[in-house]
Amino acid sequence: MTKYIRFFRDQLSKCRAQNPEAKSLGIVKEMGRRWKEFSESEKKKKKKKPDWVVYKEELDRINKALTPSQKEALKKEVLQKHLRRNALAKRELTVLGKPKRARSAYNIYMSEKFQEASGETLQEKMKSAYELWKILPSSQKQVYVQLANDERIRYANKIQSWEKQMAEVGRLQKKK
Repeated sequence: MTKYIRFFRDQLSKCRAQNPEAKSLGIVKEMGRRWKEFSESEKKKKKKKPDWVVYKEELDRINKALTPSQKEALKKEVLQKHLRRNALAKRELTVLGKPKRARSAYNIYMSEKFQEASGETLQEKMKSAYELWKILPSSQKQVYVQLANDERIRYANKIQSWEKQMAEVGRLQKKK
């Protein structure tokens, strides 16, 4: 907070008590007048630690009071809340019919070639398909790149249409 905001917060109740009939605009004008009357030395006294320093000190004090098991439980709780919030948001978007993102050239290749890949476990098949992708000539990769570009264009059109639909029903999504 600035020095003026700190001054304002400190003096507001006094100013309201001295001017009980004054409206908000009158109070603000009076506070501005009082601030102008303050000398530079008095204004410098209003300077306190930045809010983030005070916050950090308070956080450190709280953390020192916690036991290791409490700290671990708190971390887990925060993580769970974060995951739950993200899951709910994703689920809501799915229910609202948001199109899935376009696949990359590699994703398209993997979906076509995964069943043919050698290996018994999932990891072995993935690794085998990846190795085949690495040695695939760029002329053959170009087919997948073109498919991915086409899919990106389709996705852009679908998402634009979906956003328009959401705007019409009053469900605009925040841009990230």
